[in-house]
Amino acid sequence: MSDLRKVRVLGPVDAMVDGTALEITGRRQRVVLALLALNAGRVVPLDLMIDAVWGERPPASARNQIAICVTQLRRLLGCPGAELIDAVPPGYQLRSEVVTIDLGTAETLVAAGRRALAEGDPPRAVDRLRAALDLWRGESLSGLDSDIMDAEAAKLEEWRLGVMEEHLELRLAHGIDGEVITDLTALVGRHPFREKLRATLMRALCGAGRQAEALDVYRQGRKLLADELGVDPGQELRLTHDAILRGELAASPAPRPLAPAVPAAPVTAAQLPSNVAGFVARERELAEMDRVFAESRAAGVPACIVVTSMGGAGKTGLAVRWAHRVAEHFPDGQLFIDLHGYTAQTEPLTPEASLDRFLRTLGVPGERVPAGLEDREALLRSMLANRRVLFVLDNARTSAQVRPLLPGSPGCAVVITTRDQLIDLVVREGAHPMRLPTLTPEESAALLGTIVGPERIAADPRATARLAELCDGLPLALRIAGARLLARPHWTPASLAARLDDEQRRLAEFSHGEVGLRAGFSLSYQGLSGPAAELFRRLGLLRMPDFADWVTAALLGTGLGQAQVCLEELLDAQLVHTVGPDASGRLRHRMHDLVRLYARERALAEEPEECRSGALARVLGRLLALAHEANRRERGGDFTIIRGASAYWEPPDGLDENLLAMPLDWLESERHTLVVGVTQAAESGFPELCWELALAGVTLFEARGYLDDWRQTHEQALAAVRRSGALLGEAAMSYSLGSLELYYGVKSSRLLDTALELFEKVGDAHGKALAQRYLGLSEHFRGHHAEALARYEAALPALRDAGDRAAEAHVLGCMAQIAILRGDYELARTRLREALAICERVGYRRGQAQALWRLGELHLRSGDVRRAAAAFEEALELVRQRRDALGEAYILCGLGETQILQGLLDRGRETLSRARQVAQEAGQAAAHARACFSLAQAMIAGGDPERAITLLRETAAIAADDTAPIWEKRALSALAELGAQPGDLVP
Repeated sequence: MSDLRKVRVLGPVDAMVDGTALEITGRRQRVVLALLALNAGRVVPLDLMIDAVWGERPPASARNQIAICVTQLRRLLGCPGAELIDAVPPGYQLRSEVVTIDLGTAETLVAAGRRALAEGDPPRAVDRLRAALDLWRGESLSGLDSDIMDAEAAKLEEWRLGVMEEHLELRLAHGIDGEVITDLTALVGRHPFREKLRATLMRALCGAGRQAEALDVYRQGRKLLADELGVDPGQELRLTHDAILRGELAASPAPRPLAPAVPAAPVTAAQLPSNVAGFVARERELAEMDRVFAESRAAGVPACIVVTSMGGAGKTGLAVRWAHRVAEHFPDGQLFIDLHGYTAQTEPLTPEASLDRFLRTLGVPGERVPAGLEDREALLRSMLANRRVLFVLDNARTSAQVRPLLPGSPGCAVVITTRDQLIDLVVREGAHPMRLPTLTPEESAALLGTIVGPERIAADPRATARLAELCDGLPLALRIAGARLLARPHWTPASLAARLDDEQRRLAEFSHGEVGLRAGFSLSYQGLSGPAAELFRRLGLLRMPDFADWVTAALLGTGLGQAQVCLEELLDAQLVHTVGPDASGRLRHRMHDLVRLYARERALAEEPEECRSGALARVLGRLLALAHEANRRERGGDFTIIRGASAYWEPPDGLDENLLAMPLDWLESERHTLVVGVTQAAESGFPELCWELALAGVTLFEARGYLDDWRQTHEQALAAVRRSGALLGEAAMSYSLGSLELYYGVKSSRLLDTALELFEKVGDAHGKALAQRYLGLSEHFRGHHAEALARYEAALPALRDAGDRAAEAHVLGCMAQIAILRGDYELARTRLREALAICERVGYRRGQAQALWRLGELHLRSGDVRRAAAAFEEALELVRQRRDALGEAYILCGLGETQILQGLLDRGRETLSRARQVAQEAGQAAAHARACFSLAQAMIAGGDPERAITLLRETAAIAADDTAPIWEKRALSALAELGAQPGDLVP
């Protein structure tokens, strides 16, 4: 805990640093700070923060405004980074160890007071409780104007009054001072309906010999309750009144309040089920539960752990395992109850029924169990006072179902298992949430081994791994699979995996006796609202490994806000889970594979084909719209993109501008969505969407070196457009695949020639010019500079007519490269300055980097190594910002060669070695060959011919078969000069 920074909520919300009050004038900031302080050390969900600030009508920018508030609070409190307030999905967390919160101090003092009383030191107990009460500076959380914060303030006020009562009773019982009656009279005047205070005042008056006044206090209270509330006094007030009338209080100034009658010798229950056989893994979760239990004991509060996950993840097994592990700490009993929150054909248990069971288990005769919920709750708490009992509340559905069952005694602990998040318990009761993940592949195999025997599993590890993958780490699925193997000794893991490979029958295979996955999923599905159920079904239609929020809006055909409400419901029901932020900083979500199959079943059964097809078309149309917008922002305009007839889908609330703030990072985050989207478009009869999506991914595939994705998507799309007869699509895919071949090394211009013919046939001048551009590059790579220049000159006017500035700048750069090779440095400089100006004007960063790289090459050739180094370093910064591996490889080659010429041999060799590594990882043969050749030259300059020969042979091997003929020729020539043979061309 830090004394440097303080936050106070027991009064008007404020903060201090080094004793100086901070100016927090905005209500929004004070609400956010208060909510974080009330939950210090715990994650406050972003949605709860939004509700606290704006209630039911948050603005569209609410999430961004909360983020701004957090940034401002970090700055105000002197911690601009995440050292004070962490961003932890699904919200933010105030780190309790770096800030002092008056509420936390009060809780610590109260716990210390109670410990002092238990240790036989009443004066110290009174002192600690008084110190806690002195921390209040008025009404808690005042002036925030928020329903949620008003509820929190009421909760704090209730707690303060309880501590006051405790403090006054201690003073009364142990004769600490003589002003108790004065203080009690004032409190009863302020809180006339608080019966416990009135009963304490009656006992104090009676103990002071003022029985008549005590009885008058009772009469006033009875009349007030009858007139204002229409009720009679409660049990404690009546019993105190009767005891005064019988003279039982005269001898003692303040006996302890009378509690409801309970058995003299409560029963010690031991209800835990047996440990789950074959329990594996979960050591991290067990350790976390141990930690929470230890911290709660040290703080003097009952531990409460909420274990949450989808059905079949092993929540009950974990809870029972931990309960057995710590049972010795609870000598007064271990209680277990199935609340039937998600049990087929069984209604969830009510709190009244659960309390009835607990009370009877603890020895209360049936006729002594109170009738009402509050009385049963009070009796249970009374019976648990100063006792150590463990509760396992299994299969809960709602917070209301379990809250009355929570003990107040610090010696107790509760473990709750649920498919719901039970956020209310976390926020209002301080419960510790613990989401149970699925098992890893290794843990899954180990679980199968405990069921069927390790020898049978070890006999075919590959099939076992596939079986575990098909179970997707879900313990119930793994146990069913293991049971089926055990029941059929002639089956092998491979044969069962083959049966499960068929998605159409996989869920049916996951059943054994009365146990099955489908029934468990069905219970969660049936509890969804209509819109959330619709979203659930349609998510089953997608095969993306994970998804962002925008997908949900497209599936439902609604605005993002409406879709997010449905998504939150699925998250709460554990039918979807959040996997974390993506490359663009947005949260992504995932549906377990087996849940997805169930969702798909429901979609096929409940939704007509046109609804299913329309939902998929909207998702793919939205993906295409966003990808094109990302391309436009990345390249500075609608450049180098060929458009077909596909329809975009736009949500009613339009584009969230922050979504594409970093366009290349957004494309990175949706990489797998694009790849899978192309596949689903091809399979679903959307050939136009198929080829346009494939082409929209090239900006990412090229910049980040995802050449396999480039090839896979385009070959799928090419097959689709050929089946449908879409000539423009065939031209676009042939053109893009032809340009991809240049990355692998020039083999043939067949695809680019085909593209040129098809663009000519459909009358697309822009597409024809783009094809000419890459045909020129193909000639360029072969060393046919005149032919390349002719292609470039043919493409340039058409690109200018089409307004494609990015492609225009690229062609100018390529023409400059030929001018450099011919020694016409002035022409090259003119071309490059024109290309650079275009890229700077439109904001095309990759084009800027390419122009700067070529300028560096020009300066290097002309002997101006200082300017060459400056150009290369400026280009290097641009490509590294964009994580452009291919660009980095080429620029590092130029920079390394420059450093060698500057006499920086060691530094140059290091830079060229890095270039070689980056090019190799990017799979780019020409860049790899150049880096090897340049590094070989550096080795020669450094007097290491043997290493140079090895690198030259590597260059020749990489550049062989016409992949990079210029570098193959140079490598063979250099080997000859060194008197070495090419050998087998293996490095």
